[in-house]
Amino acid sequence: MNDRKLELMFVGVWVLLLFSLFDFTHCLLTYDVITYHNSLSYRIITAVVPIFFVVGVIVKIIKRERSFGDILFSMYAPLFLWAFTMALALPLSLVFTAICKGIIVLGMLSGG
Repeated sequence: MNDRKLELMFVGVWVLLLFSLFDFTHCLLTYDVITYHNSLSYRIITAVVPIFFVVGVIVKIIKRERSFGDILFSMYAPLFLWAFTMALALPLSLVFTAICKGIIVLGMLSGG
């Protein structure tokens, strides 16, 4: 059973990494900058933080025997993991953007 959870965690990390990578690369190719207004990853992660806090308060009211710190840790751990994958995706997106822009410039120079 633990192997299945570990495999699902790896798949989740890869999905989040690829989502952030494509989102950041799209922002860099389209707008030349990654900001809150044009990055879907940043908008989602900032919207989820208060939602998780409210859900944590509701879970604490329902389950009084668990501490509030344990509840918040178990809720925010995936969010911290996503923030870590976003930090990995930033330099990779810079490399992919440079490659894509180089291909675009080479295509323009060749007359195509």
